[in-house]
Amino acid sequence: MPQEMSRKKKIISRVIGILVVLAVLYFVFTQVLKMSAGYSTPYRVEYSVEYGRTITTHDENSSFALVCPPGWVATGSTRTETRYGQQFAVWEFHTPGTYTVSARVQGEATLKLFESGHMTVAEAKAAQPNFLGDQHVTLVGENLWLIMPSNSTIKNLAAEICGNSTDNQEVISCAEKIFRWIKERIEHEEGPTVPKIPTEVLSTGTGDCDELSCLFISLCRAAGIPARLVSGFRYNPTTGSGSGHGWAEIFARDNEGNPTWMQIEMAISSSADEAIACDFCVFHPGNIPLYFDYEGTDNSLQMYSVLGWSTYTSSPLEWGAPITHVSGVHETAKIVYEDGNRKIEA
Repeated sequence: MPQEMSRKKKIISRVIGILVVLAVLYFVFTQVLKMSAGYSTPYRVEYSVEYGRTITTHDENSSFALVCPPGWVATGSTRTETRYGQQFAVWEFHTPGTYTVSARVQGEATLKLFESGHMTVAEAKAAQPNFLGDQHVTLVGENLWLIMPSNSTIKNLAAEICGNSTDNQEVISCAEKIFRWIKERIEHEEGPTVPKIPTEVLSTGTGDCDELSCLFISLCRAAGIPARLVSGFRYNPTTGSGSGHGWAEIFARDNEGNPTWMQIEMAISSSADEAIACDFCVFHPGNIPLYFDYEGTDNSLQMYSVLGWSTYTSSPLEWGAPITHVSGVHETAKIVYEDGNRKIEA
């Protein structure tokens, strides 16, 4: 009898030991699973950008300008001036010939997640009324309504996604519905020189970075959310280089209570869940801004769109090939997205 009791105790002890080991293994497995569920993304980027082009002038007095924000250096420029809220570097030429004009910047940026600070659509509309209407540009002699919230197709779709009344909705939650709808239905692909308008993006089911951003902005504005377009460059962590890029911003309040413009990246991530985690209301350190639509007017959007770069000239010029050099180095982190919450893990 004592031997049988001893044997039972040993069996119970072994079972308990096995259960403890299984519990430990389960805990380790779930932690690893959580880590593997994160999305790898650049956390900190050190970048260097140069852009411009060669031009040929046949006049004795002509000028050329490139957008050149504070912190950028324009070699050989004569002066700076401001148009549509944006700083430009201006070159003046007094002898016919071929010239190279360019601007460059070096810097670093760190990933930041923006979470909701509880701003209603009505509050956002009142704060930024200039970023709610239609905007068009003129390219190759054609008027293109790149942002078109008053279009009936866009208005009806925004109402379908967000509801007919959005004033009391949270800006970020309403914008997220639009963002997810696009990511689940429209594919990113590089487009032609002349951009498609938002309704064409809907009908074709594809769009490049600018086109997807303009569709998102149009739907946001139709829902009453102030939104705008930003152009610049994207550092590609895979290649260590980059190219021209465009993205959207919405106006909302962050979780520290500050009203601010929040970046919306429409073209990088493939799945909707990954995009919500990594691209929605996320400051991408690899997105290097050059031109902001500060005014919400046709003219300010036109500066964004002219031949792909923000430029203007005082006389006809022959345009050579554009100059674009983007390079950098980066550190990587993971964005973990669980139960609607995001966090950055090194």
